[in-house]
Amino acid sequence: MTRQFLYALCITLFTVSAAMGSDGLGAKLIDATEAGNLSKIEELLEQGANVNATSKGMQTPLMFAATEDHMEAAKLLLGKGANIHSRTDDGWTALFCAASGSHIEMTNLLIEHGADVNSPTRTGATALHKAAEKNQLKIIQILLERGANPNSKNNKGYTPLMLASEKGHSDAVSSLLFAQANVNQQDIYGASALMKTAAKGHPDIVQQLLASGADAHQKDLDGATALHWAAEFGHTKVIAELLQQGIDINSINDEGWTALTESANGSHLEAVQYLLKHGADKTLTDTNGSTALDYARMRGDIAVMTLLSD
Repeated sequence: MTRQFLYALCITLFTVSAAMGSDGLGAKLIDATEAGNLSKIEELLEQGANVNATSKGMQTPLMFAATEDHMEAAKLLLGKGANIHSRTDDGWTALFCAASGSHIEMTNLLIEHGADVNSPTRTGATALHKAAEKNQLKIIQILLERGANPNSKNNKGYTPLMLASEKGHSDAVSSLLFAQANVNQQDIYGASALMKTAAKGHPDIVQQLLASGADAHQKDLDGATALHWAAEFGHTKVIAELLQQGIDINSINDEGWTALTESANGSHLEAVQYLLKHGADKTLTDTNGSTALDYARMRGDIAVMTLLSD
């Protein structure tokens, strides 16, 4: 065996021993907590079980209580000194576990005991990101009232508003906008909430964002606007909403693609028809000298080819 292997083995054994205790009390405490067995939890703690024992993924008994929504177990553990700030290997806290499960009372309990509402996971997500993504309105409200940052970003630059918009959660979007979420914030790729919801085809969310000041002319790092994003996936209703903002129907991205190019390349006949009807120029070429018709030919889409050939 190499010295490095032996060192790693010792560290692993030490970690397991610290978590379980000499007779496995820690593991038993975790099992009892997950099951919500109060009498067993009390018994194990009296026997000396570590209230902050951890599982293989570094989950503590409090995290299991939060995940399973065992309120009395959580209160008992907190009263015995459970560390509310402990994190799993993925950076999840007990609060993140509770919020993910939409456990309202548990979320309140943990915050009252000092849980950090803005604590990020390894991916940079906060409890508000998760609540926004899952449309957990009450959790969103609680977190915002307790100081959660509506403009927090995960490692990709996604904000809670972007996640709610992308998923089409109108009520969550409203709550975040009311909390002064930055409607024009961009992620690491330059994409905004408007672009993300345009790509998913949520015209109602597009309306909400535009009414709150979303910039329809904003471009991502590739020079694409929300119109390009909507056209790429053939979302005609979203295209209509965006054109009402006065955006140039023939605006190009860094490759010279227009919305028409995007829709033709994606074989979106209805979107191509709509764009042509509203002034899209089918003669424009991209940086390779190709037109929308050329891309329709590459796709072998007879219907779109015919429409663009007229």
